[in-house]
Amino acid sequence: MCGEQAEKRQFAFMSENYPKMNSEPDMFQTVMDLVKTQRPDKGVDQEDCRRQTIATLAATAGYENPEQIAKEVLDVFLEERNKIHLYEGVPQMLQSLKDKGIKLGSITNGTADTNKTVLKDLIPFCIQAGKLGKPKPDPTSFREALSLTGTDPSVTVHVGDNLLNDVLAPQKLGMRVVWFNSSKEKRPDSHKDAEIDSEVHTIAELAQVLESWC
Repeated sequence: MCGEQAEKRQFAFMSENYPKMNSEPDMFQTVMDLVKTQRPDKGVDQEDCRRQTIATLAATAGYENPEQIAKEVLDVFLEERNKIHLYEGVPQMLQSLKDKGIKLGSITNGTADTNKTVLKDLIPFCIQAGKLGKPKPDPTSFREALSLTGTDPSVTVHVGDNLLNDVLAPQKLGMRVVWFNSSKEKRPDSHKDAEIDSEVHTIAELAQVLESWC
């Protein structure tokens, strides 16, 4: 939902301030897909791809300084993207863990940065996996998190809502994992027998699991 709202604000800003640019969502996605294929080395960096897509559209429309326009439009998108909406009970749960001395961090394949959200005082670091060139489920971002926290995988817990990216991937490194399956999604046949440390459907359940482990 936050991503959709951020895109709506971005397109509205483009339409109002740079009316010659094509601000149709379908066209934007088409150009972004093309950018990704042309820049395989950076195609996984969502922020960089968005910036380059905006610059391409600005240049195509005949605007001068397309890179400056891209930065301006991207800033609008990111400002809105970082206005995250939290599940009830999340701040209290994180504060409780922080009070216990637990080291907290986040990993994302997207563009949200917890250091620029309401969680900045609770989550010290955010790893944007695409900027490392290896988005989840590649282990690079999880290894980076272990390096930043200085912890062993055996005493590290990763919580996420994607079974493959957030659960099975870090589990291969020896981390304990929690699948936050709020939609009660059924496991695909390929992973139906996978052993998961814990599966929860609500923040209250997640808090109970983490409290018992930590």
